[in-house]
Amino acid sequence: MEELTQTAPYARAMTLPVAPAIATELALVYHVILEAMRGGYGNEAHLGSMLQLTIRTLLIGEKGRVRLKQHVFREAQNGIVRCRLAGMRTGSWTPDPATYETLCEVLATFDRQLAVTPFYEFMLVNEEVNASIARRKAKAAKKDAKSG
Repeated sequence: MEELTQTAPYARAMTLPVAPAIATELALVYHVILEAMRGGYGNEAHLGSMLQLTIRTLLIGEKGRVRLKQHVFREAQNGIVRCRLAGMRTGSWTPDPATYETLCEVLATFDRQLAVTPFYEFMLVNEEVNASIARRKAKAAKKDAKSG
């Protein structure tokens, strides 16, 4: 019983939104990445981070109160694909103006989610996205091993 009493503060903290100072730090990383990309200093990893953020924001919205609109998700996804194709072709990972605006909307939604969504929901979505990435990498490695 004592163990339960000791873990109670942690369990309660998991049901609260992320602390404002931590939320600011979490969001700032993505704001900096997007601005670096806009300024022509981005790379493929930055683009991947923005795709992961877009997916996480969509999934968190499906569980919570602040939703990412489906059309914004599709526009962001399509814009990221355009940026990736251009980046692979030219070496410049700069989003076009429409993609930049859409990713700003994704970031604004993420900022609002951080303010109201319980921490555990971010953890669950993060685990879900990471597991999906791991499955995709394993599948690609298996395919490479067969063809190699």
